[in-house]
Amino acid sequence: MSKALTQALRQAIVAVAILGALACQKEKQYTWKDVLPTSGCDPRTPEARAKLGTCPKVADPQHLTQQEVQEFVVYMNKKDAIEGTMTLGELAHPGCWEWRADPGTDRPALKRTAKKEGCEKLENLKNYKLP
Repeated sequence: MSKALTQALRQAIVAVAILGALACQKEKQYTWKDVLPTSGCDPRTPEARAKLGTCPKVADPQHLTQQEVQEFVVYMNKKDAIEGTMTLGELAHPGCWEWRADPGTDRPALKRTAKKEGCEKLENLKNYKLP
């Protein structure tokens, strides 16, 4: 083979390798609304929006990575600590519910924490208006 042909072949192999690597990295274009539509991931209050930003994104809503699940759990627990947890259309005090990444599953779970004073009484929050 000629030197020019060998060099062109090497460049083609490098280009294919680079394109293959780029194809394997999926851009995170989906939000958790695509995964858990009722999770209420976006902040409801200006304070939470300023501190947290927007909901984390995922590359593929059907095949979540452990890292994506953990990012969501950390984000939601921070968000809920600021503005409480919306469950079944009712707002619960911060600390009454906690998001967890259960081992063996690719979905986060919302679990009620141990009984905490004020978690059963929602009277103070019933008139809370969502922005």
